[in-house]
Amino acid sequence: MPQSDPKAGEFYRHFKNKNYQVICRAFDEESGQEQVIYQALYDDFKIYSRPLTSFISPVDYTKYPDATARWRFTLVENVAATTKITSQENVIVTTNAKETENVAVTSNAKETAESQVPRSAIDWMMEFLDTDDFEERYKILKVLEHDNELTDSIVDNLAAAIDVVIDDGPLGKRFDELKTCVRTRAKYESTRLRG
Repeated sequence: MPQSDPKAGEFYRHFKNKNYQVICRAFDEESGQEQVIYQALYDDFKIYSRPLTSFISPVDYTKYPDATARWRFTLVENVAATTKITSQENVIVTTNAKETENVAVTSNAKETAESQVPRSAIDWMMEFLDTDDFEERYKILKVLEHDNELTDSIVDNLAAAIDVVIDDGPLGKRFDELKTCVRTRAKYESTRLRG
């Protein structure tokens, strides 16, 4: 059963309905126990460690009588959102793997054919870091905003990637400042390339 053998990159849903991704397995020299190192896919994306035996254990119904899951962590195919980019309609449609309803948000989508790519906030952050195109970076920010995946940590990391500092304050205000910086750089970049 794959439940008993968590591997790096796999997604798991905790019985309290929070999603996680396994980073790796490790060996604790002091206790002699094998550990599972995993990361939350929500809030501050904290990284946790738990003994393998506990990670793959069944839910304790005595302690949690209202639990409906069989396992403490259940292997799931993918908890990331599936994003569909449609150039004709200039719209990004997001379908959450947990829910079946579609939500549309206006965007300047790439002029490419329809494609479906599973994406989490971490995937979007990596794409943001990998591109030098500020128009693309702005589009990524809009997706993160729409998917409600924002945290202060994400804002800080993305700001550092473009060498700006966003002052402390309400998350929404900080994110708006980051978008303004990226939008300004995109505008400057396009005029510089034309001249």
